[in-house]
Amino acid sequence: MSFVIWWGTRHVPVRRGVVADVCPACREVTSFQVYDHFSVTHVYELTVGQPRFVGSTRHCFRCGRE
Repeated sequence: MSFVIWWGTRHVPVRRGVVADVCPACREVTSFQVYDHFSVTHVYELTVGQPRFVGSTRHCFRCGRE
C-alpha cells in the first residue's frame, strides 16, 4: 500500500496600497501599487505554520513594470 501526501509552498501576494515615486522605466513621478509577498507551507491546500515574508514589490500604473 502506498500513500501520497500533497505538500509544498505557495506564493501569496498581499496588496498593501498605493504610493507615488519615480518610475525608472517611465522616468516620471507616477503611482505604484505596492505588494508584500509571502511564502506559505501547505498540506493538501491547508496552510501549516506561519507565512514567511519574502519581500515587497511595486507595480507602475502607467507602464505596468514591476
